Order: sequence, then C-alpha cells, then structure tokens
Amino acid sequence: MKKGCHPQIMIILIFLLALSVAHPSVAIAESTLELIPLCENNDSAYSKGYALASTGEFVIKPRFDLASDFREGLARVGKLGKYGFIDTSGKIVIPLKYDYAYSFLEGLAQVKVAGSWGYIDKTGAIVIPPIYEDCTEFRDGLAQVKLNGRWGTIDTTGAYLIPPRFSAPPDFREGLARIVLNGKIGYINTASELVIDALYDFARPFREGAAAVQIDGRWCLIDKTGQPLFAERYDDLDSPSGGLAWFKRGEKYGFIDKTGAVVIPPIYEKAWAFRQNLAQVVVAGKSGFIDKEGYHVIPARFDAIWDFGGFVDGLAEAQANGKWGCIDTNGRWVIPPAEARQGLLQAFYPVAGVLVYNGSCYHIFGKKLNYPLSTKESKIVPLLPDNSKYKPVFIKT
Repeated sequence: MKKGCHPQIMIILIFLLALSVAHPSVAIAESTLELIPLCENNDSAYSKGYALASTGEFVIKPRFDLASDFREGLARVGKLGKYGFIDTSGKIVIPLKYDYAYSFLEGLAQVKVAGSWGYIDKTGAIVIPPIYEDCTEFRDGLAQVKLNGRWGTIDTTGAYLIPPRFSAPPDFREGLARIVLNGKIGYINTASELVIDALYDFARPFREGAAAVQIDGRWCLIDKTGQPLFAERYDDLDSPSGGLAWFKRGEKYGFIDKTGAVVIPPIYEKAWAFRQNLAQVVVAGKSGFIDKEGYHVIPARFDAIWDFGGFVDGLAEAQANGKWGCIDTNGRWVIPPAEARQGLLQAFYPVAGVLVYNGSCYHIFGKKLNYPLSTKESKIVPLLPDNSKYKPVFIKT
C-alpha cells in the first residue's frame, strides 16, 4: 500500500475540508453517497436503518432488528427472527421469510429454510435447494456444503465437484485444499484428486506457490507437487507472504525466502506475516512493524497491535497503556488510544480521508468502524499532518 495520499486526492480533500469549515452543508453535499447501517441512537437494542456515510442522515428509516452492509447492491435485513433483502431505496426485494440468511457474494446468498441451507439468487429464486446441514459462501465459483455429517464442494449450479466425504470443509487456496485422511493431512485439487499425499501432522494453506507443513515436529516448505523447497527444518514456519515466511528457531522468530535463505535473522519474540510490505514483530514485549529488510518502520513501542500485523486502508488498531486506538503506517495515532477493547476497525470500504467521531466511537466516511453510531453532534477529524492548518469541523446530522 502506498504511503500518504495522491497529490490530486489531497488537493480535493483539503478543498472540501476548507469548504466545510465555512459551509458544512457544502461538504455534506460533496461527500460519498455510500449507505451504512446505523442504529437510532447509541443503543444497539434500537431499530436499525441506513444512513449516508458522509453525513449520518438516515435515507432508509430505522425499522429492522438487523441491518447488514450492502453487498452487490442488496443488504441483508432481519426483523422478528426472519431475514430478507432490501435495495438501496429501502424496498424489500426479497421478503423477510428465511430463518437466517447471509449477504450475497458472487450473485448467490446462503439461506436457511426449516433447518436446512440452500442458495438463492438476487431475484429470490432458489438456485440450490435447501438440503444441507451447513454451507459456506461462494468464492471463485465454489462453495463447501455439509450433508450427512460430511463436507463436499459444489459449483454455482449445485453440481458436486467433490461429493461430501470429508470431516471438515475443504479450504481451497491456489487450487488446492487441505484434507485429513487417517489422521494425516494432504492436499486435493478441485477434481477431488489427492495431489499431495496425506503425510503431515500439520499443514498450512498454500500461498505464493508454497505451503508450510510439519512432520515429526519439524517444519519446512513444499511446492505444489509436495516436494520440499529446502533441507532446513524449523520449530515453526508460515507459508510465504510477500516473498517471505516467518520461521521460529528456539524461542525467536525471523524470516526466510522460498529457497530457505535467512533474510531477517531470528531476533524477535514473535512475528507475523508480511502484509502490504510490513510485518508486525514483538521486541521486549512491545509491538511494532518492520519492512522486508528488517528496518523498524514503526518502532516496537505499542503494548499490542490488532489484527496480526495487518493494516486496513492504512490503519491498524494499537494499544498503549491499556487503551486501544488506531495508528497509520507511520506509527502516528490517527485515533488516540481511548477505548478499553479492540474492535474499532470493521468491514472497510475503499473511501479514505475523513474520520467522524460521535463521542463513543469513530467512523471513517464510507468505512464502518464500531457501530451503532449516534446521529447527534459529530466531530470530523481530517486525516492530515499534525501541523495542518485545517481544524476539526463540527456538524449536526
């Protein structure tokens, strides 16, 4: 992820913020029309509706017990124990008649009818009959279904690629999934063919063409034919991410490449996978981030960082003195530590630039943080350098 803002985006942001100082209503009019689920007030027991992410103004009045994010043009809603879907106008396009439902993905949604699971399309038509004990959402045209206590794989027509025969759902990554046979782990392809023998005590999913596996308490990397990529064995090991994999030797963690060469020596108390070219590490009980050369981009000075080293749209949750806030990729506090628990960041949308704070939780315009949010006075906090001349703006929503 690139650091900072594109100059044109920054110019637009500064312009909008400048307008909002003098004319808050102008800033609202120029903001995104993204709809987000909100409660009537700060109590999640109240009805939910949908508001403009830019202003907090309700567009779909609160009348649901459950309101999920819009996905693929529809949002899952629930009332009195039944679930259905609405469009962005608030019209109920699929009646609230299901015992449970999940949001749409790849054009299909999981629904529960009389205790069994199936799939519907966006017209509400049953595409795959509700005959399953459990099921997953579709990803890359595949979903996992459970029948008679066993898991298999279906395509979007409901045809079996892998008949139900596994005790756990196959988790396909890069075309291969881990399966358990006689207490050992191997890998199958989407044709249900065993392509890597079940030899391993533990195994991780494939990433970047390699997977970490364990035999007799020692770990190595294998390729998609099951061949070890190097002779060295480790006390623990991850599959590669960003070209590097963390490894454990004794009580310390470091990073190797796919040839087994040590790129960053084992000097850390804990390490996580690289994401967006940064990896979280722990030094002397404190958490920070390093780059792929081992340089401490964000010094290890935080009590903890969530979630396992990953920045989401340039933010990560961090803890200091027992309180949680959010930091950017430079390690600066964007949301000062004030919350007693993590969970500030949830289900982001690709819109950046401004935070809104209502006295109990934050919201990024177009990106949901903790909710319910209040529709009372809100504080807009621009994501600008500390020395910016632009100050927070107060609006009534």
